[in-house]
Amino acid sequence: MLLTSSSISMGISSFIVFVFTSALFLSGYILQQQTVRNLQSIIKPLPPKSPPTTSSSAPAPTQLLLATTTADVDWSTVAFAQLVSEPSLVCEAVMHFAVLERHNHQAQRVLLYPRTWDKRRTGERTMVDTTLSTARRLLDQARLRYGVQLMPMDPLFEGIDVTDPRSYAMPQLLSIPYKQVLRLGAPTLLLDPELLDQLVAYEEASTYQTLPSLILAKPSPAQYTRLVSLYSTVGHFPSHSEQTALLHKTFPNHTLPFPLQDLVLRTSALTNDADLSAAAYVVFDDADGLEPRFDISGREMGRVRPPGMAGTIWDKLWENYREERRGVCGLDLQRWDGVGSQGMDGAEIEL
Repeated sequence: MLLTSSSISMGISSFIVFVFTSALFLSGYILQQQTVRNLQSIIKPLPPKSPPTTSSSAPAPTQLLLATTTADVDWSTVAFAQLVSEPSLVCEAVMHFAVLERHNHQAQRVLLYPRTWDKRRTGERTMVDTTLSTARRLLDQARLRYGVQLMPMDPLFEGIDVTDPRSYAMPQLLSIPYKQVLRLGAPTLLLDPELLDQLVAYEEASTYQTLPSLILAKPSPAQYTRLVSLYSTVGHFPSHSEQTALLHKTFPNHTLPFPLQDLVLRTSALTNDADLSAAAYVVFDDADGLEPRFDISGREMGRVRPPGMAGTIWDKLWENYREERRGVCGLDLQRWDGVGSQGMDGAEIEL
């Protein structure tokens, strides 16, 4: 049978169609497999990064104290916990949890707040109750949107004012049922929670250790009872300086025993070469208690803003905090009354 030009043309066309169809099918299959692998890597929780070594031959001091495997980590026993003692500080705690959610933070999330907030839901509506209403809205948001476990707490001991923020203090972190707890104080901005995951999951902490505006605690009913007893023997509710002295007396080796200061950026000590990518969080410890949650005049901000490139970094950190506050909490800036958080929740040591 002789082949005509039309049959040859049809054969060539069919072959070309077959080749391109096969190529299209194979490319689609390859892309599909790559997509599946990418989705699996996203869905699977990522283990914390091992810290870098200081040289090729010797590990960094920090690395010697951290585990090298995540196989035995029970994330149900470690927690990122926030303790808030007054309504105005709830927003920042929720901001931290929002960052943890975006970064697929693996540890448990806990928020302690005064039990009296749950009871004041009826009666005459006052300005305090309006503030509490906002705080309760944010508590519900933390629970529903960010998977936070809410834990109402009673005053540290009986016979003190349940409405006084000082009635709720750091020792109450030692009473919650977790193996290890990490808490950031106020005012802070969380940058890289994965670095904090390493501390929470792996560090062989003592009962109580600190970095600026950070507590790493190992809950202990015995130590909790001991601290409550010490507080109650002062004769009055201890001031913040007295609380600090009691904590230092109880835990003389409270400073973390390895060089982790690079985890912290302090706005009062920014330099022109400050590296945001190397820090886990920022502490806003500017003079006179100035904080980005307040509506502060440009003149007041200019007094504490550092010069040069450090000032540009300072501007960025303040604006990032304010954007996070608006986006997460839906709140405007607070009125500035000349008093910030540092007297209550200071940067050097958390209460």
